Amino acid sequence: MQQIKCLTSLRFFAAAMIVAFHSVNAFGVGDNTKIPFPLAQGVSFFFVLSGFILTCVYPSLSTDHRITDFYVARVARIWPAHFLAFLLLLLLIPSGGWVWNGSWEVVAANLLLVHGWIPSASYYFSFNGVSWSISTEVFFYLVFPFLIYRLDRSWWWKLLCTAAFVVAILRLTDFLSLPPYDPSKPSAITAHGLAYISPLVRILEFVWGMAVASLCLRWRELKIVALPAWLWTIFESGTLLVTFLSGWYGTQFLSSLFDGRSQYAFAVYVGACGSFPAFGLLIGVLSFERGVVSRLLSASWLVLLGEISYSIYLVHWTLIHWYNLNGSLFVSAPKAMLYVAYWLAVLSISFIIWRVVEKPCQRWIRSRFGSKRDAMPMIVSIPRVINS
Repeated sequence: MQQIKCLTSLRFFAAAMIVAFHSVNAFGVGDNTKIPFPLAQGVSFFFVLSGFILTCVYPSLSTDHRITDFYVARVARIWPAHFLAFLLLLLLIPSGGWVWNGSWEVVAANLLLVHGWIPSASYYFSFNGVSWSISTEVFFYLVFPFLIYRLDRSWWWKLLCTAAFVVAILRLTDFLSLPPYDPSKPSAITAHGLAYISPLVRILEFVWGMAVASLCLRWRELKIVALPAWLWTIFESGTLLVTFLSGWYGTQFLSSLFDGRSQYAFAVYVGACGSFPAFGLLIGVLSFERGVVSRLLSASWLVLLGEISYSIYLVHWTLIHWYNLNGSLFVSAPKAMLYVAYWLAVLSISFIIWRVVEKPCQRWIRSRFGSKRDAMPMIVSIPRVINS
């Protein structure tokens, strides 16, 4: 399968949603609580996209060699940039200003990317706070070989079982009356940690992406791509509109269905990922690359921005923290100019990390630890996914 350029470009827009959500308040150029579109759901888009792409790249993992290559490729993809972002945080903000309770267990969990599995903010928000979602992705990678097994025949019941499991976790969270996230009590087990952060509930988005990919692979065999380009343009435009409407109105509607007290976990969950069905629909339609929208998104400069989106995601939070600690140096500068400078810094640093660290480390790790027979050709032609 060749690179789906339009989906690579969409990764940048999803990352930009998250950066904007975290940064507009810090730079005084907006209020993220008054933005009607749920920008934080860019993380949900990445989870759905991850399930979709991995299913397209690895429609089966039938041998130990292929499973090993899968895990090696995933480590090569996410860990070097995560480790560099960890060091960058310590370099730019050596005096603190980030979450750490002094425990070396938290350091180990963070470096091993399992900190997002523990529903305590002292773990999942430790150091580079946004890396919780990368930890969540690692859990998805761990269970992927089991989920992909005979997916073409089992996607529907795996999706239903996953949905039932997520509902059970959310009900348990509400039954236990776990408290919301409180920055003053980072060690507490929270409803936020289970309903927003935990891979046990976010896995539904990943499995939904897998299910959409399985259906799209089947539809390709039915020659659905032979439909005229104008019809595909209508499909693409329609799914884009549905996605916007889902984010703009759908999340608010779903949140209104749940009592903020007795059903707090459900309210948190739909606020975090209420648009994920629409994300899957958009990804599936655009993946055929037959309409005008997908062609516009395939522009080389957008694809490049999509390629560096993982690094954008990893470094943007650290730069916000640095600015918050050193804002007195820029009191005379216009806010708009500072915000533009911030974006230029994020993009420049991210490009350097992608070019100097991400790509060389991926090639070295996969050539060193992957099998010579299967490791290399399978992923280099497909867009890389974060996680997110």
